[in-house]
Amino acid sequence: MAILNQPLALSDEHVPPLTDDMPPCHHGGPKELGGRHCFNLYYRLGEELHFVSELGTTLVSQGWVDSNPELTGSCVTTSSGAALAMSKDALYCVRGKDVTLCGQGYDASCMAPSSADGAFIISRGNLYHVNPGREVVDHWSSDWGDKCHMARSTDNGVYIVCGGILRLVTEGVKKGAHWSKERHNCVKAMCDDGFGGIFLISGTTLYQAWEGEQDPSKYSGGWYAAQMMTHDGACGAWIVVRGQLYHVSRWQKERDVNGNLWSCGWDPSWMSHCPNGGVYILSRGVLYRVSIGARCGEIVHKLGPNRGLSSDLQPNLRKLAAS
Repeated sequence: MAILNQPLALSDEHVPPLTDDMPPCHHGGPKELGGRHCFNLYYRLGEELHFVSELGTTLVSQGWVDSNPELTGSCVTTSSGAALAMSKDALYCVRGKDVTLCGQGYDASCMAPSSADGAFIISRGNLYHVNPGREVVDHWSSDWGDKCHMARSTDNGVYIVCGGILRLVTEGVKKGAHWSKERHNCVKAMCDDGFGGIFLISGTTLYQAWEGEQDPSKYSGGWYAAQMMTHDGACGAWIVVRGQLYHVSRWQKERDVNGNLWSCGWDPSWMSHCPNGGVYILSRGVLYRVSIGARCGEIVHKLGPNRGLSSDLQPNLRKLAAS
């Protein structure tokens, strides 16, 4: 199916059992607010850093530059609602309109949030844990390759696939414990499941491992050319394959164009579960929220000349980096 310029809605038949009262994920530290969840999720759009919340989107700062075009997750939202973002070789912590330099000299190839606040970074084969609250960057272990996939675990740990081997890294085992007897040499996408486990697409097979469960079990097959995925906050996942958005759950595990295909025409550069139901997708410079009522996505933010930006929310990142 050809990739379209705009997402295309499909039939409303066979809508998966997904509701707006799904359990919230831990991204951005959601809090109850009048029956809904108050949250911040940070994302990069070109050289701009924005956050999206229940109230809309806000430009936080400008001047962000990627030194590594293959960096996975150049910006992550921490459990306390801050952002950790890379620009060139520098790592910054962003809280509202405050931008703090955490460290320099990184050639990050992969980033993932930490459940205990902060993030994990792999740079030049070294794994670091960054805790912006304590302004500490800890070196955990070495000998990690450049081509890694990471996903958050509970207890301040992280799952890492490197060289086809899945490991669970914790404070007690910082080099990582082998977490699968099966090799995963062709990982296409990986994400946490929102409850301490992971989803993993290796080759064309989708795997899932519950928290504390070794050897991920096969969930379903037929996932050719998977592009990106994120959990749904209810033990399921959103997956984009060849521009098509699918939702998998315990009720609908298989890829089925007549069952769990929601819309098509996507080219995602960022995805995140929305704590108030659905999923955010950044596709071709436009941020959408996909939900039961808007299966092809409602536009939340579009990069353009008339954004109505507030100057007091634009700290000068270039000056900070130069200093």
